[in-house]
Amino acid sequence: MPQIDMQALDKQLTGGHASIMLRPGRYRQCVRAPLLGAVAPHTGRSSPRTTVPGVGIFPAPRGNEGPGGGRFPPRERPAHICVMCDTPFPAAPPTVRSHDTGESPNMAHTPVTLTNARVVTPGGVHDGWLRVEDGRVAALGSGEPAPGGEGRDVGGSWVVPGMVDTHIHGGAGHAFPDADPEGTGEIVAFNRARGVTALVGGLVAATPEDTVRQVSALAGSCDAGELAGIYLEGPFIARSKCGAHDPDLLREPDTAEFDRWLAAGRGHVRMITVAPELPGALELIRAAVSSGVVAAVGHTEASYEQTLAAFDAGASVATHLYNAMRPLNHRDPGPIAAALGDDRVTVELILDNVHVHPGAAGLVFRAAGADRVSLVTDAMSATGLGDGEYTLGDLRVRVRGGEARVVESGAIASSTIVLPQAVRNAVEGLGVGVPEAVRSASSVPAAALGLEGAGRIEAGGRADLVVLDGDLTVRDVMYRGEWVA
Repeated sequence: MPQIDMQALDKQLTGGHASIMLRPGRYRQCVRAPLLGAVAPHTGRSSPRTTVPGVGIFPAPRGNEGPGGGRFPPRERPAHICVMCDTPFPAAPPTVRSHDTGESPNMAHTPVTLTNARVVTPGGVHDGWLRVEDGRVAALGSGEPAPGGEGRDVGGSWVVPGMVDTHIHGGAGHAFPDADPEGTGEIVAFNRARGVTALVGGLVAATPEDTVRQVSALAGSCDAGELAGIYLEGPFIARSKCGAHDPDLLREPDTAEFDRWLAAGRGHVRMITVAPELPGALELIRAAVSSGVVAAVGHTEASYEQTLAAFDAGASVATHLYNAMRPLNHRDPGPIAAALGDDRVTVELILDNVHVHPGAAGLVFRAAGADRVSLVTDAMSATGLGDGEYTLGDLRVRVRGGEARVVESGAIASSTIVLPQAVRNAVEGLGVGVPEAVRSASSVPAAALGLEGAGRIEAGGRADLVVLDGDLTVRDVMYRGEWVA
């Protein structure tokens, strides 16, 4: 490999506007945006415009993606410089892959064939068998499957994709804002055993310093493959619609603060909720979208017109529709009507029969269609533990009969359900079909947040599967081709 004075090259080429690093592997490039101080690795082949032996140098475009497909930081940055080396370096030792890349390395899988199954796929319901090999769905078919491996007759049960919860704050006595990797692992294990195989860790409003610390901790869990991303529900939301967020920690949208979260998140921040009526909200929404983060509208007093402006700026999700937002009125339709009437928008729905009346929930499915409804839990640490007093962020929450309320204000807080319960509530309480309810808890939320490979059963896809009994209770869970105890 040629000897290169990287510091001198950095100064000569960029004037300090980019940093150059060489990492193990072949054809690596990386960029550090000024003001962020974080390295975002990308992969690609070198530019033909090579000006240093063994190194290709070119300006990277601003916007959402770089030459290797990874995200760049937000707009209004000095031009970035990418440096790529064609020299093969020694391979790095095997590591646990991130949630989006497939199964962990060195994992042995016994082929498994599930027979007599009703499989929910993107194209409909497939009656027959499904074969799993090497952590992936190898094939689906009808009739007699080829022999080999383990066979399991599921007796006509539903086989559905592993469910995807994109709005969840905790469970099993732990909360994502605790920024405790072991606690995060417990939340993941608790949900995975109950059929939820992909989680986006949700944070609530906190101080600027605490938010950076929390985002950084959850990014480590994303790197380890435990979480599919990070969700920031605050602090850029309306005080009058704060719900279970501490109103003293809320503030106006600030793109500089958002950039610090991006840096701490190392590419894992997936979504942020913003109240569109706040000063600077539309700028924040545009900044989020330009950096590959989904912008959601919620905890808001926004008018119908203000909400549409947010969607025009790039927001594409409505946070837990009905809850903590301006109510629907025939002369003042507000964000509910704006979200239901806009085909660009996925609407979240907490279907625990506490947050939203079944009559209002049924209206959402009829108005938007199941393909635009994302079932979420908004679950907290009390999930799985029963009644008692808990905390959500800095607020005390009391749970009675499974209903969680903020002690000081009495406001409804997070739910205490796991996502398969929302699917049962949709089917049994609203009359939604099983395939449609399942997709609202799997492929719809995965697509809304760009979680590649999650929430779908298809040949070549990850074998994250759930077997549901006739009453839609979870019987078995498979994660990456292995049965979960």
